[in-house]
Amino acid sequence: MGIRQFMNQCMRDADVCGNGYVDFGFLGLDPTLRCLKPEDVEILPGERYRLLSEQASRPLDRVMHHCGLEQFDSPYGISPWEVLLYVNQRQSILDGIGKLARTTLTRGPLPVEQQQRLEDVIRVAEAIERDTRDRLDRLLWFPRTRLRPVRGDLYFAGHEDMKT
Repeated sequence: MGIRQFMNQCMRDADVCGNGYVDFGFLGLDPTLRCLKPEDVEILPGERYRLLSEQASRPLDRVMHHCGLEQFDSPYGISPWEVLLYVNQRQSILDGIGKLARTTLTRGPLPVEQQQRLEDVIRVAEAIERDTRDRLDRLLWFPRTRLRPVRGDLYFAGHEDMKT
């Protein structure tokens, strides 16, 4: 395997997880190049690293660390996608609120004031959902509208969906 594979995986880990690591180790006189799982690495002072996944954690001598986005006052990076996680939480909360309001409305007759309040809650939840979708459309316009379709002959037959 070439070094490119390990560098690509390191960059992918940094982009997705916030931190990517490549260990440039040796087994005797033979070089061993491996990526380290981001969750298994502790960053120590002085740009040193320790592997936590083994029984007795050990320091690592030759590690390349690549951050996704750097944080102030922290040696760890964060994923550029992490800033969008609030959208999932927000959507889940809004879905729950809307479902509860609709269920309550269908259970039976309610006083007019309560019915009006539930209908207002549904309208507000739908407005927030539309606003969130519009903001995401503006933020993520490039990946969805500018990329050309994948060429049909890019992958070997049977590997088009990257599952095999």
